[in-house]
Amino acid sequence: MEIKILEPKDAVIYREVRLAALKANPEAFSSSYEEEKEYTLENFEKRLKYNHFFTFGAFVENKLQGL
Repeated sequence: MEIKILEPKDAVIYREVRLAALKANPEAFSSSYEEEKEYTLENFEKRLKYNHFFTFGAFVENKLQGL
């Protein structure tokens, strides 16, 4: 397994995994699947550009498995 900081180029896979997590475990988030499924890809790219916090991804065989 490899842990790395996600970058804007990872937005597509980040969106996919985050939406799945929101749907499966809504109690773990302060947002909702219904709200975030409407966000554009640019919203997810913007999140990964912040300089004051980071989103880490867990990769197994180059596939994002968790955040």
